[in-house]
Amino acid sequence: MYKYLYLILGVIAFSIHCGSPKLPRQEEEILVKTERVIIMETIIERIWPGKVVSPYIIDLGFIHPGRVQDIKVNEGDRVKEGEILATLEKEDYEYKRKLASLEVANAQDLLMRSKQLRSSSNIAEREYQENLLKYEKARVLEQIAIREENSTVLRAPYEGIIVNSYSNKGAVAIASMKQFTFMRIDRMHVEIEVSANELKDLKEGMKCAISIPGTENTEGVIDFISPVTSDFNKTNTVKISFQKQPAKLSPGMYVNVNLKLNFSNQLHLGQSAVHVAHNKYVYVVKDSIAQVRAIKLLIHENVNGHFIVSEGLSENDEVVTAGSENLTDNQKVKILN
Repeated sequence: MYKYLYLILGVIAFSIHCGSPKLPRQEEEILVKTERVIIMETIIERIWPGKVVSPYIIDLGFIHPGRVQDIKVNEGDRVKEGEILATLEKEDYEYKRKLASLEVANAQDLLMRSKQLRSSSNIAEREYQENLLKYEKARVLEQIAIREENSTVLRAPYEGIIVNSYSNKGAVAIASMKQFTFMRIDRMHVEIEVSANELKDLKEGMKCAISIPGTENTEGVIDFISPVTSDFNKTNTVKISFQKQPAKLSPGMYVNVNLKLNFSNQLHLGQSAVHVAHNKYVYVVKDSIAQVRAIKLLIHENVNGHFIVSEGLSENDEVVTAGSENLTDNQKVKILN
């Protein structure tokens, strides 16, 4: 009897299963909030630490040999342009200059007599020309003697700092022998180290503000961007020249460089719309369908809660800013703005 009961129940169950049509599952709509991509102008302020640098370090010495009479400066002294650094004993050079001046006077007297005699035809033209040549030669030798006498005084060619001193009073100075190492400081500049991400926003000719602790602030301009990236810290050196160099400035001083970057007519979107996986992407909504869109940012930082987009979006694109946790590509959405 139980055998027939199981058979009847099985037939009923099969009839119910086969006879009921299967309804299609409705796709679920995800509730999201969106915003439009807009075009606007943004000014970003960036600050880098920098260092005052003097690239001009030269060696100074006497042009002609002699015995050092006096040393006027010490290592580390700051000197003005034209200030005396050292002198040589000049008695020999002074005697040579006086002798040369005497030769000029004698040659000039001879030339004047020759000129008078030539006018009265009492001297040949050839003799006059010879006396003229002797006078001109004496003048040249006198000028050489004057320069040699003046060269016994060694002066600072520019405003600068005495880095090293190599001579002493009474020592013999050979011609062109190094007496001082000199650092020029009237044309210094600032150097900053900039990462690759920031470097692309900089251009030669950009103006910036330079703040110097303990002295007045000033302005500068980007003069040179090194194309060489350091292997140690992966940065590039940027040289900034002073538009007006402050008076109280020394090489090695640390400063801050403030640069305002103006990004005009750029695409902006809220930072909550941007997602990061292998690349940055957003969900763009069109006809109630959210699609994944890869994007590139102009700078890798948000500005007042917004990112500046360089690729992947257009003005007025509608992007998801909230509710994207369960979204997938080509997902149907309902906007709740």
